Amino acid sequence: MSSVSIVVTGDSPAAAEVHSLVTAWTRAGITEPSLWVRGSQVISTDGSPPQVTARLATADGEETVDLFAYLGRFRLERVRVVVAQLATTEQDADPEVSVLGALVSELITQALPRDPSGRDLTRLHRTLLLVPASDVSGVDSRVLVPGWEANVVISPEDRPDLDRSSVFVRPSTNYAGHAAAAVCAAAGIVRGVPAGAFDDVSTDSSTSPDDVVVARVAVRTVVGDDVLDVFTRRALDPAELAPVGPGQVVPWARPAGDHELVVGRAVRSILTTPEWAPTPAPADTAPPPERERFVRASARAARFNVRTVGAVVGWAFSRGRDLVDQAATAQVVGTDAGAVVTLGPRVVDRMDEVAREILDAQRAELAEALTYEATRAAPPAPTTWSLLRRLSFALADGGPVEGMDTPRQLGRREVLEPWQVAPRPGASFTTRDGRTVEATDPPAMRALRTELATQLRNLEGEAEALRRRVEAESAQPPVEPSPEAGADEPSHDEQPEPPGEQTADHGAQETDPGQPATDPGEQATDPGGRATDRTETERRLDTVEEELTRVREECDAYGSWFDDVSSSLLWRVGDDVARRLDETQNARQSFDASQETTAPATAALDAAKRRLLRRWWTTLGLAALALVVMAVVVGKRESPDWWDVAMWTAAVIGATVAVLAMVNHAFYKAFRRYEWRIRNALAAQAAAAARFLWLGKEQVRLRVLYEGWRDWTTIVSEVLHRPWQPPAPRTHDLPEEVVAKLPAAMAAARQQEEQVELPPTLLARAWATVYREGWAQQAFDATYEHLAEEMLLTGASGYLDVDVDTAPSAVSPRGQLREIWCSGRARALLADRQADRLREAVHDGALTLPLRRVTRMGPHSDHEWRDEPDYFAALATSRTTFALDVFGSVARAQHRHYAHHVRVWLPRSAHPEAAPGSDPALRVEPAHGTTALRVDLSRRLRPRDLAVFAPTDDGPTTPTTRPMEDALGPYV
Repeated sequence: MSSVSIVVTGDSPAAAEVHSLVTAWTRAGITEPSLWVRGSQVISTDGSPPQVTARLATADGEETVDLFAYLGRFRLERVRVVVAQLATTEQDADPEVSVLGALVSELITQALPRDPSGRDLTRLHRTLLLVPASDVSGVDSRVLVPGWEANVVISPEDRPDLDRSSVFVRPSTNYAGHAAAAVCAAAGIVRGVPAGAFDDVSTDSSTSPDDVVVARVAVRTVVGDDVLDVFTRRALDPAELAPVGPGQVVPWARPAGDHELVVGRAVRSILTTPEWAPTPAPADTAPPPERERFVRASARAARFNVRTVGAVVGWAFSRGRDLVDQAATAQVVGTDAGAVVTLGPRVVDRMDEVAREILDAQRAELAEALTYEATRAAPPAPTTWSLLRRLSFALADGGPVEGMDTPRQLGRREVLEPWQVAPRPGASFTTRDGRTVEATDPPAMRALRTELATQLRNLEGEAEALRRRVEAESAQPPVEPSPEAGADEPSHDEQPEPPGEQTADHGAQETDPGQPATDPGEQATDPGGRATDRTETERRLDTVEEELTRVREECDAYGSWFDDVSSSLLWRVGDDVARRLDETQNARQSFDASQETTAPATAALDAAKRRLLRRWWTTLGLAALALVVMAVVVGKRESPDWWDVAMWTAAVIGATVAVLAMVNHAFYKAFRRYEWRIRNALAAQAAAAARFLWLGKEQVRLRVLYEGWRDWTTIVSEVLHRPWQPPAPRTHDLPEEVVAKLPAAMAAARQQEEQVELPPTLLARAWATVYREGWAQQAFDATYEHLAEEMLLTGASGYLDVDVDTAPSAVSPRGQLREIWCSGRARALLADRQADRLREAVHDGALTLPLRRVTRMGPHSDHEWRDEPDYFAALATSRTTFALDVFGSVARAQHRHYAHHVRVWLPRSAHPEAAPGSDPALRVEPAHGTTALRVDLSRRLRPRDLAVFAPTDDGPTTPTTRPMEDALGPYV
């Protein structure tokens, strides 16, 4: 709002009627809102400015406001104060009303802002408007306010047209309408007219402070939708281009011939970028085999074999060796070093416990760090969202394509339809039980499809089973009841029902084999017993088939909706992210359930130990037996050869040592195999820790991607499907009672057709004007600029704040961007800009609109149909004199009753029909909408030159200013 108009009136019945009439015109869309002040609404207070309340007339009705509180809401360029002196008789013009207007004006002057130099930042224009009825004279000239910008007397003439006779201004008929039209023109509230009728009238050094001008006002309007408004609404209605979109009408593009191919390539280009591609899982690498030189390996084996002797002794004589080995491991290398220190071969009975302790120690050390680190993830790069957004827009609006080849066909850009890029805004499916599945929830969509398919399959199986049962029962011949039969035997032709497909009343339809057969008398009484069973089955079958039909219809409807949504580019991207997120969550749960890494089994090492001990005791036993035999043989000899004895003894001992060395070496190899299994277990545990960390980070990353994808899919969907909205109709139909009260000089016409037909070629050119290359990206940029101004976004990182927003909420940049699109504020903002572009194209001649044929309504109609420009241009084609009865004889003799200046506001469609060059006093300016205004102004006159004022000797200056100074007091 750049201007406000305040009308000050008295409390007379005429003032109330004028006020009521202007309020009705405002509701009907003829005039803009205005403020009305009466004397009873100005309350004086001691020591402070008076309290001024006003009635605000708007299209929704009236309300009471504090005048200065209302003015303080807006930054205003202009404030108009109009004091309406309504003189149905010479006594009705009251100087006190002028004093009231001067007081209100002075208060406003004090309240308006000024710069340091004293210049007013808001211009105040003051107009005293005297509206006499025909033949009214002798009005007190003290009603004038000397020094005001304009003191205007409205000529008491009411002409249906400028070159038609006046119907006079009569208090009982047309005075209220005549005065209301003059007040609206002076206050600048005629809809579509950008200025007040007397804004250019002001005093200067060449004029006297109490000079007046005579004015005549004529207004013309057309009821109904303006062609430009209809044209703008259709051009900015996305539904006009549904479902293909603008690609079918713009000259620079064509719809994609094979959209599946384009969408598939776009999906691959997005999902292969580092921001969207899966993070590779850590590899499960086994520890590499050790490479040892022969000498070192032999020495290590020899040392082990030597220690094995002590180990065997320890196994035989002590159980404390395992404790010593455990302490040695902890002190020498530590329990988490991936090695076992022994004083010889480990005691096999404790080997599994030692290995488990090593693994548990490593797991405990990693558990806390892994659990914390698994919940940490780096924020997505800003290009994650910018590349997704720009590619989505480019494929639909013909802008530059990033990440893939630009699709072209026959020399023109191929563009996708909006629904092929993103699901429609708010797209959802509601099931029969009231559940709603949104298009931005791919997992829920797939789950519902599986559920419906399962439900359909179960019902089809149940219906098929019931059909077979009905056929079997129909084909079975009646069976006579037999008293000897202990039970009814089932027919060989009857097929048993598959398990799980029995109906709910199956138990009630079959005879329990344990029960006695039907009584013969009973069967005779009710021979249709079997028919009753078939009827129940058929009833159940009918119920199942009805349910099956409903489920099949729901499946078909959902399948069609699912195929439509799932074929879009952004849905495929989100579905891939959701699928990977679900797989990661399942893998994490499986990993948590099986993450225990057990120590290698010691069965092989136990067997090696037992073999070692058996071979040791066997070898030692044989060696001892050999020595005993040798001792017996030597003892029987009288003179033994001790050299031979020594040699044989050495041979036995050497053989024993050799055999024990081979036995020890076999155990050494078994022990090395067990050590290798421990190393593999440690490596598996390290790999499990790495996978645990990867699963946690990937889960967090995918969840952030999925949440961001949902927000951006919603935003992109709004931009592509609803970038702007049709402007709301700005005019209303006029009720008959309003038309009946219009003065003759205020003409209202209706159009011949209810709706003007717009040529398809004109709409195509309009769409080409609106949907230029890159239109979606331009719409997004314009909205973001508006949001950045509102939220004071800076983009200090070099990226848009919405792209670096890692914690979106309702008040974050991304949340606010989503809200501005979903609430419709962005559409309204962009619609205004596009409407201005279309109006400029029409005004510049780039677009030519069809003309309406109109005829005037009401009692002053000539019942002729004419083109709309001719109807409006009649206000600018002739100049006539004012009514003579308002001027004195001297003024008439001086030709002061001629119009000195004529100002006309015409709709742009009527400008070519106007001829302002034929009359230099005629000034034609553009009006917006379908309302035209003409104001004829006389030269400046002294009040004594007008017959409407009472003759005075000294003029009005002294008697007018003195009462005002007394009334205003300290405010002058």
